[in-house]
Amino acid sequence: MRFAAAVLSGLAFMAATSTAASAHLVRPFTKHQSDKQKLRTVRADLPHACASRTHGKGCLWLRDLKHKLQAKLARPRLVVHYVSAWLCIHSYEGSWTDSGDPYWGGLQMDRAFMEAYAPRWLLRRGYADRWTPLQQMWVAERAHRSGRGFYPWPTTARLCGLI
Repeated sequence: MRFAAAVLSGLAFMAATSTAASAHLVRPFTKHQSDKQKLRTVRADLPHACASRTHGKGCLWLRDLKHKLQAKLARPRLVVHYVSAWLCIHSYEGSWTDSGDPYWGGLQMDRAFMEAYAPRWLLRRGYADRWTPLQQMWVAERAHRSGRGFYPWPTTARLCGLI
């Protein structure tokens, strides 16, 4: 009888402790918190949640949440599929740092083109002559994928055999 009472009180203590630990595990997020703030909170709670040997599902859940937030906040990689095509077009156009108005950069992009396919870069970094060659090719790739193909460069694309 005493043994059963001791086991029950031990189980009750474990349940109370795990409830207290899980209450600390999950600090509620407000709807106004950004993903960066949520990630900071999760990173702060993770050591406390996983400190004990019996961390259980709460620790795993918190780790999964951390990985999801990190993936969401990760910057997209610049992937260019038609590198040889863009380099061919570039060979007939200006240098990568060409700043002559009305066309800028190695692929000779005008203002409307840059506003349509790279508005944030245009605001942050200026015209295409200040972008790296990879960034200029990536913007051209965005235009290509949007359905414009190589037609913004009609003459040079024909010379390269792309049209």
